[in-house]
Amino acid sequence: LLKAVYLVLSGRQLGEGYPLYRGDPSCGDFKGEWLTRRPTAGRYWLYVVFRATPFLWELRMLSDWAATPTTLWLRDWQKLEALHGALFKAQCEWRNFRPKPDQRGRPIARVAKVCQGCNLLLLLLLLILGPLYLFSDANLALIAQPVTSAQVSVGLKDAWGRTHVLYTASAYSVASPQSAELRRLLREARSLGHTFDERQLQRLIFSSHASTLWDASPPEREMLAQSLNC
Repeated sequence: LLKAVYLVLSGRQLGEGYPLYRGDPSCGDFKGEWLTRRPTAGRYWLYVVFRATPFLWELRMLSDWAATPTTLWLRDWQKLEALHGALFKAQCEWRNFRPKPDQRGRPIARVAKVCQGCNLLLLLLLLILGPLYLFSDANLALIAQPVTSAQVSVGLKDAWGRTHVLYTASAYSVASPQSAELRRLLREARSLGHTFDERQLQRLIFSSHASTLWDASPPEREMLAQSLNC
């Protein structure tokens, strides 16, 4: 009865012109995916690498759906491709990696656990903690970047939103602080809850006089004085 139903549906499919499915390796004109034609160990690992490559499987799936005449929507085609890949991996594991009859029921060897589980655990920890270590102070490869020059500007903003720069100067002395001053700075930093390395502290000395003149006009100075008085 099922065979008759199959023949009727196949006849209607051929009569209506729906394209034949070419994914069966038993067909002489097989045109399915080359990677999943035969469940061998080599193709299995190639397929694992193929699926692990970012966006490669999605690009192939989208291009196949766009170029293949099908009644399936994209989400259904994606589910079909995912099921096909899962069945291919299961078939490869059953044919190539299944335990021998005399080894069934035995626990996994300790060597396999060390080579797979421990190595994967270390790899995950490296991926999670590695970037944190690279940008942390514990990284010995990081060195303090000393300040070579500095410039400071002091100004006032009036009620109209204009900024008047009153003082501009560059540091004329950049050096490491003395021992007594260094201890004082570290003590003050610890009291505020901060911790610094001695290499991160530098002493910058600026002139008490500005290096440029304030070229504001008298009316502008009066407007600034009025805004400050307000």
